[in-house]
Amino acid sequence: MKLKTTTLSIVAILLLTISFSSQAQTRVGGGFAWGSEIEDFGINLRGDISVTDNISLVPGFTFFFTESNLTWWELSANGHWHFQGEPTGAYALVGLNFTRVEVDLGPFGEFGDTEVGLNVGGGYNFNLPGPVDPFGEARFVIGDADQLVLALGILVSIN
Repeated sequence: MKLKTTTLSIVAILLLTISFSSQAQTRVGGGFAWGSEIEDFGINLRGDISVTDNISLVPGFTFFFTESNLTWWELSANGHWHFQGEPTGAYALVGLNFTRVEVDLGPFGEFGDTEVGLNVGGGYNFNLPGPVDPFGEARFVIGDADQLVLALGILVSIN
């Protein structure tokens, strides 16, 4: 139930952010991620809102598939600086990361912790004909939940 509520909250935040940025180039998408600390794969949902030719805001949510008694997800708010002055091509990123880890201890209840960290890294948005652009990204979370996160996915232009 907690996962469903969290997921709906994340989607609502992404949709609100996108609706307030209707003049900017906006893309939504997602893909797959892998985390070095959790050593598991997950799914990533994100928006990409162009602020200027070189800068875009990228809110994102990543849920990692873990052991049955462990829940691990991340909420990120990143800024991308595009080297080529457009949303395709190479970019550097920096932003905030909120990582939530919960362990189900059975009859003893649940134990959870939320860690705040800094994201640093980079990636590449590929430019294909049409509205769909693949991306690849590597970012490191600096904080108590240190880990390298690798992501591959697609972004779709919605305006």
